[in-house]
Amino acid sequence: MMDPNDIKGKEHFKALSNKSGVYITNSFPIKYNGSTVGYVEIGQYSSVLLSTEDINFKLSINKGIGASIFLSLFIIIIISLYISKQFSVPIREVSNISVNLSNGDYNSRTSVKTDILEIEKLKSSINTLGEKLKHQDLLRKRLISDISHEIRTPLNILQNNLEAMIDGIFPVNTEQLVALNDEVIRFGKLLNNLNTLKKFESETISINKEKVPLNELLSSICDDFSIALNEKNIELIYNTKSGKSYNIFGDTDKLKQVFINLLSNAIKFSNVSGKIWVNLTRVKEEIIVSIRDTGIGIQKEDLPFIFERLYRGDKSRNKIEGSGLGLTIVKDILTLHSASINVESEEGRGSTFTIRFKAIN
Repeated sequence: MMDPNDIKGKEHFKALSNKSGVYITNSFPIKYNGSTVGYVEIGQYSSVLLSTEDINFKLSINKGIGASIFLSLFIIIIISLYISKQFSVPIREVSNISVNLSNGDYNSRTSVKTDILEIEKLKSSINTLGEKLKHQDLLRKRLISDISHEIRTPLNILQNNLEAMIDGIFPVNTEQLVALNDEVIRFGKLLNNLNTLKKFESETISINKEKVPLNELLSSICDDFSIALNEKNIELIYNTKSGKSYNIFGDTDKLKQVFINLLSNAIKFSNVSGKIWVNLTRVKEEIIVSIRDTGIGIQKEDLPFIFERLYRGDKSRNKIEGSGLGLTIVKDILTLHSASINVESEEGRGSTFTIRFKAIN
């Protein structure tokens, strides 16, 4: 057994190497039964001599770096949660709204706030979609109701008059037969218009495009309405500049139908002794036709829907006979001609329809 006194106060070995640099040692005591019996020195070579202050400074730097990393991670987590909330909450809300819309709940809207422009646009788009779907649903229901009404009215008149003739209440004479024939014609016009719309929607309608001088076409159409204008004592003013080219590329018959429908409406909804202006101008490569009247006008809330099928929102306009399909056909024909139509109107002061065509030489 080794005697502690044999190693006490003696240096037995020291491991050295031929490495260059500063050799740094730390001494650790060896204790036995409460007394120190020797020391162990552990050392290492280092290219830089580090004092205790240097080591403490190094440790404090390391602690500072660690604290900075922790603080940075904490801030990043907070920012990530905030940004995630800015994205997730409105997207989740928009997702719920889209599900509600797909299930037929067209009153669903989102009011969630967000500072992200793209999300705000998405929110606005889904709300706009909801508004349009709601209006389309109302128009669909109204379409069914109006078609039923438009078809039922002439059929009821025909049925009642025929039954009265059969029972001997009404005499079978030319006057009664002419009245019945007028209802048949009205019924046929409605079916023809519906069939025309069907062709437009199925894209089976064909147009024969050719060079059309709009100034000559409009002049001819205005002359054709002379009798209808005289009946209501309405003054029609046709304005255009001579010497200019007003040629477009289109189907003469279809374009004639457009202007006949617009002028018919202008006369129909104008009061006695009113005025209608038909203006034809050319601005660079664009030909503009405007038809303005001094009629009853259109309510502001009805303006976005006047080109919808069978839409006749104003009660005062509903009192005037019509199927409500004319403007829809007008819009479809102009779409085939790559033309646009806009309307401005004020209730009680008249309406202005403006059509823009692309000119050709």
